[in-house]
Amino acid sequence: MTPTDRLATARHSPSREPELLRVSGLPDLLAAVPSMIGLHPEDALVVVPFLGNRAGGGFRFPIPHRLRRAEIDELAGRCERFTASISRTTGVLAIVYTRQSYETAHGIPLLDLGRTVLRRLERTDLGIVGVACVAADGWGRYTSIEETREPRPLAEIEESRTGVLARAAAPEPLDVTALAALPTVSDSDLATVEAIVRHPASGRTT
Repeated sequence: MTPTDRLATARHSPSREPELLRVSGLPDLLAAVPSMIGLHPEDALVVVPFLGNRAGGGFRFPIPHRLRRAEIDELAGRCERFTASISRTTGVLAIVYTRQSYETAHGIPLLDLGRTVLRRLERTDLGIVGVACVAADGWGRYTSIEETREPRPLAEIEESRTGVLARAAAPEPLDVTALAALPTVSDSDLATVEAIVRHPASGRTT
């Protein structure tokens, strides 16, 4: 992994300088990513560009439920094009977030996607900070044979002091699952809608 000493969080007040957070390794970076991009990623490829040893913000590409070769190539291509479109970018971190587990996948989940993203990034002149996977039962790097077989504990991310500081320096990341949940509809709401549908002209004025 390319050494990274500091990162700048992207979500801050325009009147303030970005918060600088010291990191000592990839788990610290992964702990800070939700605060950097403003949400807790789920089933997504997240790309974080670096300018020197600083990172600020990132981009999220949803991973489709049906992930065939065409979808894998498209996601990896988006990752490559996104980093190339940002001026002065010197490095990149790519993270696959998935609800799949090492146990059910018999190894690191979405291995083809991770390796394809890695190959596409290797075509660029950018330093690769890491290409990692955060799964339901652990995390690992696609570049490590050991970590593609056995996960590292999520506690390394969840208990990171950098993650705590990142959450304190930025608004609470949005919960994608909660945002996607439909609101509860009461019987009175249903009755109101039914009345409007049956008598659409009743509320009109002439």
